[in-house]
Amino acid sequence: MGTSSAVYETERAESVAAHIAAALAASAERSHADERWSGCWDAIGPAQPHDPVNNTVWSGINRYALAAGRTAIGGAPTGAWATEESWQGAGRALRAGEPGIVTLHAGLGGLRAVTVYNACQLAEPAAPDERFAAPPPLEAADIDRLFAGGGVASTEEDPERRASQLAEVAVAQTGAALGRPAGWQDARESLVGVLASQVAVNALGFAYWPDRPAPDVVEEWSELLRGPDGGGAALAATADAARLAASVVEQIAAHQLEAPHQGAAALDAGYPHPFID
Repeated sequence: MGTSSAVYETERAESVAAHIAAALAASAERSHADERWSGCWDAIGPAQPHDPVNNTVWSGINRYALAAGRTAIGGAPTGAWATEESWQGAGRALRAGEPGIVTLHAGLGGLRAVTVYNACQLAEPAAPDERFAAPPPLEAADIDRLFAGGGVASTEEDPERRASQLAEVAVAQTGAALGRPAGWQDARESLVGVLASQVAVNALGFAYWPDRPAPDVVEEWSELLRGPDGGGAALAATADAARLAASVVEQIAAHQLEAPHQGAAALDAGYPHPFID
């Protein structure tokens, strides 16, 4: 029975990963139909996925499962997600009949699927986690300051466009420094770059608003994510993106600590870190 259960959990987890991969592919495929393309699901400000009970964050592929989960439950003003058992252990009860969102957890026996619920689904509201409050608004000069040292300037006036453009450059430079292939050389690496840029931009409190990808790039992403091992490809790409984004955000945080700007409120260097595993 134990072996059968382990097999069932593995198959269920693989099914969940494949479903998320297909959703990511569908998002990319809509890139030339939507007026504004954000590449994949954004999670910003207090909606950043985290577990306030166990003091952990949701990263990698689960970030996208839970960002999409906000839509699936009709919207959620908070990114606080935990299992029913965890909520109960914290003295919180779920409202009857609330739907859960399936996430993936790694264990000794491999991946397993775990259902979690948002704080807005509790019978009584929970106090928000102050670590995940939205950062102060940033203007063009503040955004340029965050990415200072990269040797790149942006002419974009819209803060989200400006932050997205500079984040993409920072991700590419950091990837090169870490020995990763250039994104244009490989479909998987270009996908990792987009996902990492999105996480970095979200950590600064902005929605990700990049240029539209070329149709052939979207086609390559779709083939990767909808292929026989699309779930595995999504797991690997999102994990690499989380690590790459973490390196970029750590550099931004270090810069804030070393040379705070005198003319504007300093960004809390601790803000981005809880979002990236």
